[in-house]
Amino acid sequence: MTTWATLAAAGGAIFAAVAACASWASVRQARAIWEESRLPLLHISSTASAPSGPMTIHVRNGGGGVARSAQVYVREGGEALFTYLPPEGMLAPGEAVRLHMPWRASTSYQSGVVICEDARGNLHAWTGGGAYKRWSSRRLRRRAVSNLQAIRHFFPDTPDPETLIPANYTSFEKV
Repeated sequence: MTTWATLAAAGGAIFAAVAACASWASVRQARAIWEESRLPLLHISSTASAPSGPMTIHVRNGGGGVARSAQVYVREGGEALFTYLPPEGMLAPGEAVRLHMPWRASTSYQSGVVICEDARGNLHAWTGGGAYKRWSSRRLRRRAVSNLQAIRHFFPDTPDPETLIPANYTSFEKV
């Protein structure tokens, strides 16, 4: 009789341990989802008002966190725009900025990247096609990542910005 009682006690302990592990995994997963919901999620796109009209670049924060030190890089031919997002380089959740460019819609930009930091100091970068890369703040403390390195992560053949003609937006509006 004592063997059945011992086996039942051991089985109960095993089931309790499995339940505790499942609970712990559920808590970790919920925390990861919560943390991800507090990150910025930038999206860059371009539109034109007519087939040969002026081009506008849209940057929207679709995430739940503030995009700090947000920068936009857009290259078209031998010209490149690389600047902080106006007016103060930050985008709150749900906000967007529209940059009016001097370029015409007949020429589509070759590469577009938006870069920002989150509240924890992690560096995030997105392309117009939706590619994404994150560099942790711990890694950045050991080995910094330059803006050019972040851009070249997506577009390895990007020329040195000093060889490109600097471009600027003609005006902007917060949307």
